[in-house]
Amino acid sequence: MCSSDLLSAAFMSYCGPFPSDYRDDLVTAWVNMIQVQKLPYSDDYDFSRYMATDAEAREWQQKGLPTDSFSVENGCFVNMGLRWALNIDPQTQAMNWIKRSEPDLLIADQKNPQYMKIIENGIRFGKKVLFLDVGEEMDPVLDNVLNRSLISVGRSFCVKIGDKEVEYDPKFKLYLTTRMSNPHYTPEVSTKVTVVNFTVKQEGLEEQCLDIVVELEQPNVKTQRDRSEEHTSELQSLAGS
Repeated sequence: MCSSDLLSAAFMSYCGPFPSDYRDDLVTAWVNMIQVQKLPYSDDYDFSRYMATDAEAREWQQKGLPTDSFSVENGCFVNMGLRWALNIDPQTQAMNWIKRSEPDLLIADQKNPQYMKIIENGIRFGKKVLFLDVGEEMDPVLDNVLNRSLISVGRSFCVKIGDKEVEYDPKFKLYLTTRMSNPHYTPEVSTKVTVVNFTVKQEGLEEQCLDIVVELEQPNVKTQRDRSEEHTSELQSLAGS
């Protein structure tokens, strides 16, 4: 495993719940440890660029993900993590992005007494489900869904929800969001999901506002940047092949 793989694995495992400045501090500390061990590493290491191509990041942004680097990191957590993402989303940026990314999205809300039926339908028919306003405690009936504890039945798979087995379509995907700004999740919850902090601080909002102003006032600058990123992405693809 190269140092970039090691840094990315550590970032994916530990950095999701934290704000941007703390993520940066962690990466700095890890890089210092790598230097002490005299392991080779890239001076320009960037988690989001290592995990996602410019084309992938641009596609997320076209569907509503903010363009700042913190949000792109969160896009990597949501789309590339091995566990379902539980997004801390007080400004509803994650929710709006997910809704625009998944046109046939099913919406489940804990306030709706039928929310489990909606999730079951998503599992059975391979739909994407957005589970809104998750509290600090998760309903234990969802444990097998969150853990992806599947039961092999012939050539298909089922997941046990309560006292019944629901056929599992591998196209199923679950997104979870909470509008609480500072939830305290138990270790039991944190081990079942990838907690992703979408809370935007002042610096991130300033960066997002600057991008909006540039797009409105000087659209040619954005066009040139997009073309440059496309060219860079093509070169990366050629280098990889």
